[in-house]
Amino acid sequence: MTYRPEIDGLRALAILPVLFFHSSISFMPGGFVGVDIFFVISGFLISSIIFAEINKGSFSFYNFWLRRVRRLLPASMAMVLTFIPLFAFIFPPHIFEDFFNSAIANTFFASNIWFWRDNPGGYFNPEVELKPLLHTWSLSVEEQFYFLFPFLAFVIGKSNRLRLIIFLSLTFVSLLLSIYLTPAFGVASFYLLPTRGWELGLGVLLAIILKKIRLNSFSGALISLFGLALITYSIFFFDDETIFPYYNALYPCLGTVFLILGFSNNENAIKTFFSNFVFVFIGKISYSLYLWHWPIFIFFFWIFPEKPLSISFLAIILSFLISFLSYRFIENPLRNKDKFPTKKILYLVILLTLLILGISSIGKLKDGFPERYIFSENTVPNFGKSSPMRLKCHTEGPNYLNPRESCVYFDEDVNLSVFGDSHSVEVAYTLAENLLLISQGGLNHLTISGCPPAHDFLKIIKPIATNTFCHSWIIESLDHILKSKSQTIIINFRHNGYLKGVDIEKDFSQEDLTIIDKDSNILRGDSAFNLYKSSFLNLINVLRKNGKRIVLIEPFPELDLPINEIAFPKSIFSTKMPEIYIEKEDYLKRSNLTFQIIEEIKKNVEVDVIKISDIFCDDKLCKLKIDGNLLYFDDNHLSLYGADIVSKKILNELIAK
Repeated sequence: MTYRPEIDGLRALAILPVLFFHSSISFMPGGFVGVDIFFVISGFLISSIIFAEINKGSFSFYNFWLRRVRRLLPASMAMVLTFIPLFAFIFPPHIFEDFFNSAIANTFFASNIWFWRDNPGGYFNPEVELKPLLHTWSLSVEEQFYFLFPFLAFVIGKSNRLRLIIFLSLTFVSLLLSIYLTPAFGVASFYLLPTRGWELGLGVLLAIILKKIRLNSFSGALISLFGLALITYSIFFFDDETIFPYYNALYPCLGTVFLILGFSNNENAIKTFFSNFVFVFIGKISYSLYLWHWPIFIFFFWIFPEKPLSISFLAIILSFLISFLSYRFIENPLRNKDKFPTKKILYLVILLTLLILGISSIGKLKDGFPERYIFSENTVPNFGKSSPMRLKCHTEGPNYLNPRESCVYFDEDVNLSVFGDSHSVEVAYTLAENLLLISQGGLNHLTISGCPPAHDFLKIIKPIATNTFCHSWIIESLDHILKSKSQTIIINFRHNGYLKGVDIEKDFSQEDLTIIDKDSNILRGDSAFNLYKSSFLNLINVLRKNGKRIVLIEPFPELDLPINEIAFPKSIFSTKMPEIYIEKEDYLKRSNLTFQIIEEIKKNVEVDVIKISDIFCDDKLCKLKIDGNLLYFDDNHLSLYGADIVSKKILNELIAK
């Protein structure tokens, strides 16, 4: 295939938004779409090469995969091996162990599957900043494509018509899967090949039809400009709350298709721009830049969790420097068959593979080498853990688990139900464990992600966007509770998040609250707040009128950073643990609207209230750690240890009355 400098320029357009998105320089909130640009480019280039070789009768599976090995693996393995000793100096045991797990998955081209299973919060969860190999998920998607596509292309043969029919069908099916599954199974849809394959498929389709399309300079420039507009829109107007990939991924993907289409068979101003020296240079090092930038960022952001701009710029500059060195001394030379014959390359890759697997397996078996610390191991806090039943029993999305099929813990004789959103998951599990210890029956677990108590409204628009299925789930769950034997209902929602937003640094005011009621009217400010309050009150009234005892839990204090970023020493040479806490004044200020609602409810309905401030806070500070155990597992969800403390308080209140 003839070298096309503008394609390297297009790679620059892909990598730069990713780079800025991952830094704290947040003027490209949709920069993650750079990966989608890469997918289309890869599908286009790889299929163009394979189709040309099949047409000539010169295609070889062995040669194709050997080229991929030369191109991808040495630089990737060098990156992993470089950061093992670097992270050994700074990472606490549980994060270091997790790094080894992901290194093993990356070695087997299964990073996307690992992060799908390991990170239920998804790609935009703050916890990803503790996963230095997260970015390799997209490389695994491409590598899985490189494994499957050649077989299919070879079987189809030389017929362009048959290629078009089959790949158009597969691309369309994959797109439909992405659109259908993303709302319900967002994390899986984001990471896995079946719902991402259509993006590579668009590149394949472009390779099939491109030679039949003839454009003059003007039409080529116009199409390229339209494609650039689609990509620009997605980079600057998408953010981490955009449902993705879904149909939204069509913007950057079709934009890339139109750009490549406009570049073909003619010269135009857009093509010339993307062929400039700077863009072509960045494009040439884009693979190395993608490989190295994220672990470099992680290294600096672990040491400087506040992410000052100066550190972000330093990390970016260092990423470019190391990426150039990687391209110059690893990536490019190892593609030279004369300097590095096949046998030498294969020996090198096998040796590095065994080295990574060996070190990572030992690190996993040794629990992340806790003995690295110069002070006593028991001074390192115990990692905050989530419920082992979170994946099975906690539901999400429009295809939510029917409340009638919700989990019952440890005893079919259910006396108690826990009802709420994700803040209730660990409380439900630990409460059930405590009930089991005192032989007080079972517990029904009813929780859903990101849903407010939407009894009398459809959804919230601002400060956080919720979905209309929340109203349906609330009504169905309420009906299930009323028909159940549960006499006591523990209710816990993240009201602070719904009323003030999930980013505590922004902390929206009551005037920003925007809700759509059941008649599809839009209410704002005081009207919206009154509807939220009355909706929650009416939900509780329904339960009370049916003889249910109600226990409300006050909001949990929330952190501005994931607890695992601030609770551990910044290096193995640290001689003391960082002090971690939340100012009680900040907690009370953020929770003021929620406290207003609870006070209003107490005036109208008989309820019990679990005062979180009495459990975790003194006069000035709210604790994040007790007896060396972290009370959270991220920035807002209680760990099992923290939830157990709350559960014991609940049981004491119930028994006392």
